[in-house]
Amino acid sequence: MADKLQTEITDVNEIYDIEPLIVPGVDWQFWFESIGWLLAGLLVLVVVLYLGSRWYRPLVLKWQLKALSKNLSMIKQSVTKPQVWKLYIWLKQFKSWIAISRKQQTALLESDLNTLMDHLNQAAFSKQPVSRETYLDLIQQAEQLLKQLSILPNLKAGTGKVQIEEERWKQ
Repeated sequence: MADKLQTEITDVNEIYDIEPLIVPGVDWQFWFESIGWLLAGLLVLVVVLYLGSRWYRPLVLKWQLKALSKNLSMIKQSVTKPQVWKLYIWLKQFKSWIAISRKQQTALLESDLNTLMDHLNQAAFSKQPVSRETYLDLIQQAEQLLKQLSILPNLKAGTGKVQIEEERWKQ
């Protein structure tokens, strides 16, 4: 009995290491996982930036053009200069987006863009007031340009509020 008690005491007095020993050297699994997550994050960032530049910018341009044509029902005969200048600024943004996104421009597109820019320059910087019909024509030309360059299938020129307002004005 004394021998049994003596062995139990020595077993209790021994220190047991609960955690396994760490193998010396480099923890390759940690580094491979970290690099993998980093590469996956960079890939997601590149995809988001690409899609943002490709699809988000045309949507923003479309929304801005809708906002410019939103208040046409309140206009009786002429459009104020700040409204025309807003359309001018929109066209400048559109032109810069074309320069960034399209390396090769077709002659027809360039011709349409230059024509619209000339008409808008005359409207924005002349001392004469801009008529409602001229402003509607400029917005429809801008919609057609946006449709030509858009990759989104639901951007249709001449639809929506601008066309409805023009039909209402003709009556």
